[in-house]
Amino acid sequence: MLPRIALLPDSVISQIAAGEVIERPFSVVKELVENSIDAGAGQIDVEVEVGGARLIRVRDDGGGVSREDMPLALRRHATSKLRSLTDLAALGTLGFRGEALASIGAVARLTLTSREHGSSEAWTVCVQGSADIEGPVPAARATGTTVEVRDLFFATPVRRRFLKSERTEFLHMQDWLRRAALASPHLGFSLTHNQQRALAIRPASSDAQFARRLEKICGLAFMRHARPVGVAVPGLAVRGWIAAPAGARNQSDLQFWFVNGRPVRDPRLQHAARLAYEDALAAGRHPAYVLYLEIDPQALDVNVHPAKIEVRFADTRRVHDFVFSALRRVLRGPDPTPARAPPADGSLAGPEQAAAAAEPAPEYSPKVAARAAVVGAGEEPPSAAGPSLLLEMDKVMALPGGLIVVREASGLLLIDAQRARAALWLDALREAGDPLAMTPRLLLFPCAMSVDEEAADAIERVADALPACGVELERVAPGAVMLRAVPAALREVPARAVLDGVLQAGAESHRQRVSRQAAILEGIARAGGAALAPTTDAEAAALLRELAGRYDVETMVCRGIAGRAGTTDLRGLLAKRA
Repeated sequence: MLPRIALLPDSVISQIAAGEVIERPFSVVKELVENSIDAGAGQIDVEVEVGGARLIRVRDDGGGVSREDMPLALRRHATSKLRSLTDLAALGTLGFRGEALASIGAVARLTLTSREHGSSEAWTVCVQGSADIEGPVPAARATGTTVEVRDLFFATPVRRRFLKSERTEFLHMQDWLRRAALASPHLGFSLTHNQQRALAIRPASSDAQFARRLEKICGLAFMRHARPVGVAVPGLAVRGWIAAPAGARNQSDLQFWFVNGRPVRDPRLQHAARLAYEDALAAGRHPAYVLYLEIDPQALDVNVHPAKIEVRFADTRRVHDFVFSALRRVLRGPDPTPARAPPADGSLAGPEQAAAAAEPAPEYSPKVAARAAVVGAGEEPPSAAGPSLLLEMDKVMALPGGLIVVREASGLLLIDAQRARAALWLDALREAGDPLAMTPRLLLFPCAMSVDEEAADAIERVADALPACGVELERVAPGAVMLRAVPAALREVPARAVLDGVLQAGAESHRQRVSRQAAILEGIARAGGAALAPTTDAEAAALLRELAGRYDVETMVCRGIAGRAGTTDLRGLLAKRA
């Protein structure tokens, strides 16, 4: 006989709800920081220990919670942000479900301490798992709120087994706080892990300060290639910055979308951005952008995912086509006189604002702001003119041997695709200054390769420098090695090319004048450039677009990337191609 239907106990209901909202320590940080932002905070400090499994503490200087409301704040479906179904259709806050604190308290030991603005004292309440709420009792605190979460998932031990490594959990928090810092430039953020400060971002009250924040989060390379975006039509506006094709990256780690101030990951918006580049990116390269979409709240549903990281548009096709056309116009335009951006206060542009968006106005440009910061520091300002490679991009051919021929103003130019690709990788690495670029990128399937005794000896000579390069290469037999990880910045390089680069660095270690780490990276870049040399005219054109954003012709000639071609040389190469 089947068991009878019965109501679940409240403790089980709470833990099931917690499983939808609290997936990992990052989920706790996200929910608490969103509450702090909604409370009008100006500074938010996050402190975690052991990747958040032992402790998560979030402090803010917002409006606080009254003594009467504190016990209610820890109950399910209790919120100050909704009163009716009408409010749900036009949300202006980040947190609204009224489940965050209750869900956290169902699986951890939670302490809420707060002092309401204008109150003379602070109060604290506690809850542990399914136990009753304790308090409120008097406490000491300035205006604002502190939420302390200890022993996450102590009430559901099986969930702890599914947590990733301490570093992985921490990196998820750090990545989201960077997104929050871009979404709310007027707020200050800090992140401390195991008593070590990992992130400190000051509030940005001016364009120059926000430019510094953008550079700190996205890197100098992004700033150098960023083009401002500012396009508006009635009910829709997109603003922000998108990198020119020359600023594309080896991974999709610099793609930030914000919809009405909410960080989201939306495949339709990502597809529209990617489509705007068309064939301007080589295989394995990814666009970089920081973009803000403002849309009528009535045309947006943010209540489609418990973690509030997804949205749904009433007219998806219109949004997709608007974003695509706006970004494509910026990427195809001149490089660039900045367009006037839509207002940053979230107001939507009407017909007059849309017309103004097309008029050139030096309101803000990352390049201008960075230049002003340098001049203000008393240094020589960088040249305003970027590299200019005047090539006829429709006259491009890929030739045998990894060569590309293209017509320029004074004749024909032969480009060594192997050296070109290696130079682009290495220059991008030098400019990024990003330690994550050398983070080991684990291969989905470790690659076993045969080596002879001489090659094995060459690997041993540089083995101690491999971890610093993000390479995990292990000798598993006298005649075999196993490649388990490659540097994140060079992840598109084939496994065999990574091994060839390491072998080359080891074989030349006795006559190197550079560090072994630099030699390894150069070897991998050269070997990868040879392995990924363009074989079609379209691939050659895509590589040239990247070169055009970084080098002029004379620089390419001086660095050995390119050389002038005579008619006789070209006739012989074309004969080989035929």
